[in-house]
Amino acid sequence: MRFFIKGKPIPQARPRFARRGKFVSTYSAKNEWKEGCKYQILNLKEPSFCTAIEVNLYFMFHRPNSHYRSGKFSHMLRDDAPKWHTKKPDKDNLEKAVTDSMVDAGLIEDDSIIVRGMTSKSYIAKEEESGCWVEIKQL
Repeated sequence: MRFFIKGKPIPQARPRFARRGKFVSTYSAKNEWKEGCKYQILNLKEPSFCTAIEVNLYFMFHRPNSHYRSGKFSHMLRDDAPKWHTKKPDKDNLEKAVTDSMVDAGLIEDDSIIVRGMTSKSYIAKEEESGCWVEIKQL
């Protein structure tokens, strides 16, 4: 199974804690990327997985303007422009947002059934759409 999740990938934030008198409560910040993932996965109408699976995630980000030349060559990449996205957000936090949304949408029973997988972060051209390719294989 393979599908594309559109939008700018945003990592899953760490849970926050708030003290109210003698009580401590936890909450998570609202993540529009995660909600968008869940909505797009719900529209797939695919059967859910409940046994061991492999999940490969390919995150694609737009390049910053500093990667391009200036003037009449502004459509061309600079010679020193990197291929791989080595800046924040972290790979593991991006993974968590997508796998949590797959659980919330009912595509997988629990993210503990993911036993193998690969995740990559790379840059794409200006005209391409940012997002994440998700590939799921039953083992």
